[in-house]
Amino acid sequence: MTAGLCGAGAAVAVGTATGGQVAETVPYLVACGLAAVLLGVRTLRTAGHAREVLRRGPWTACPAVAVPARRGAARLVIRAPDSGELWPLTPLVDLSNRHAAMPPASGVLWWCGDPALGGVVAQPGGLTFVWAQPTRGHRRREADLRAAVAAGVTRCPVPHQPSGAARPSGTPVPPPRRHRALFRWCALLGAVVMGLGVAGSVAAEGDPQVDLKVIQADARGHCTVVWKDPWNGSRRQGPFRCDPTRDAIPADSETGFVVSYGPWKGDLYNSRRVGSPAKGVDDGLALTGFLLLFVSGIGGTVRVVLRVSRRRTARRLRARIGPVGGVRPDTVPVPRTGDGPQVSLVKTPSPAPEEPARAVALSYAVWAELAGRMSPPEPPNGTRRDADVREVPWWRVRSLRQISRVDGVVGGLVCVLIGVGCWVQPSVKTGQGVFLLLLGVALSVVSTRHAVAHGVADARVLARAAKAPVSVPRPYVLVSDPCDGGPVLVLFPAHADATTEPDAVLAVHPSRPNGWTRQGMASGAGTADLRGWLDTGPEGPVVVPWIDGRPVWSRRNLREIRASVAADRALLRHLMGAPEEALPCPLGLVSLPERAKAL
Repeated sequence: MTAGLCGAGAAVAVGTATGGQVAETVPYLVACGLAAVLLGVRTLRTAGHAREVLRRGPWTACPAVAVPARRGAARLVIRAPDSGELWPLTPLVDLSNRHAAMPPASGVLWWCGDPALGGVVAQPGGLTFVWAQPTRGHRRREADLRAAVAAGVTRCPVPHQPSGAARPSGTPVPPPRRHRALFRWCALLGAVVMGLGVAGSVAAEGDPQVDLKVIQADARGHCTVVWKDPWNGSRRQGPFRCDPTRDAIPADSETGFVVSYGPWKGDLYNSRRVGSPAKGVDDGLALTGFLLLFVSGIGGTVRVVLRVSRRRTARRLRARIGPVGGVRPDTVPVPRTGDGPQVSLVKTPSPAPEEPARAVALSYAVWAELAGRMSPPEPPNGTRRDADVREVPWWRVRSLRQISRVDGVVGGLVCVLIGVGCWVQPSVKTGQGVFLLLLGVALSVVSTRHAVAHGVADARVLARAAKAPVSVPRPYVLVSDPCDGGPVLVLFPAHADATTEPDAVLAVHPSRPNGWTRQGMASGAGTADLRGWLDTGPEGPVVVPWIDGRPVWSRRNLREIRASVAADRALLRHLMGAPEEALPCPLGLVSLPERAKAL
């Protein structure tokens, strides 16, 4: 928000000072600054709600299922651990923290708040908080509930609750949040400021008119005049703005007005109100007051509408909830899944008793079960297939161009060329050309820096590894990295059975960089053909897995692990979503080694 205010102010200042072509870009820069301000205000408001919720309530570990959306981030359906009620929620996330609202491999999320009004969700460990609000729309909620039931959220075991989740004994309940009448005070301030401006304009109507005698003048209209003070009758002399078309005869007469109010009393100005800042101050005060009143009216109306809407939504949801606050399972229609077992939603499944703490098995069967629980449905829009890297150069493969940032460099250069063309073309608005030129330069610099530093080298190393002649088949399980949400392949020995533990992990790039990281990926478990081992550094070899006949580009080196080693076992438990094994991010799965030497 501060950056937006500073950017808008700097744009106005520079454009006003320079004028010309640079001034034409001011509206675009001001629009970007105001958009940043609005986004900052919304973020601060959400952060305030989250802070208040975290002060009041404890953490609760709940089974959760992510429901992919056609546009934007996936929605959530979490289940109350004690009553089995279902809560459809929509997390407010962006591309940077979208992964924080996704259930880990354990299928458990921590929840704090009121499901009818909103609350905070976090992955086990509570490292990153995400605000989630009730899902709007009856049809959307019903569809999410049906998808969650079909995914097995009602059959998940009751997770262990976080230690210290309840409020310590003797801790007083925090006082209710005090409502600050911000828009009322803003409206009052606007009324006062606008009143001062209107009062000055009304007082200007009574400014006395005086006769002036010009004693000196030039061709540009700058004169020195003498007049009689209308209040004490004394003779005064001062500058005056004359009409530049008048005859430049010193012994001529003019007519002016004298300010009769405020700190500018006695200032002389002409019929066009030039000569005293009083007129500009009056107009500025009136305009500022009007804007304050306008913003206060809009903001107050929006606040009242949102408050009434939240109350109505809460009443409607509470009409369908049990004692804990979730949607009763008997209100959700039972999905038909063919010949498979049907899930009864009339009878709430009794919570499974908590098992004593024990070492969690790391066998292939356990990993496959977790991966199947995390596997999303088919993506709404199919993923376009890339060109075969074995038949074309690497720069013709779309995913490798995205990894190397070559697309960004080309896009930035195109913006620069279009901006230069608009700048030199007289029939096109110059401000648009300058804006495109600045945007293209910024995009080109950022993308070129990434491409030159390691982007192109990474793409060439991956292409060479993908074209290696020998492949090694390895069973895999696809999970998500709790730190950044990226897909991670947990690899097992070639002849693994249900009791075999993993021996390697490999972080890979998502197939849809702008979507949910697991949509468009391979199935949750299967066999991958590993190719590579041509470029090896101290951190590990560079390999590319081939799954279902297409490469899945790795974003880290292959890390060999042993479940008997404490550090490797903690990493595996972290990938499984165990809160007691939460590791600091990043995990350090090792980036591609010595890119320049591999060329």
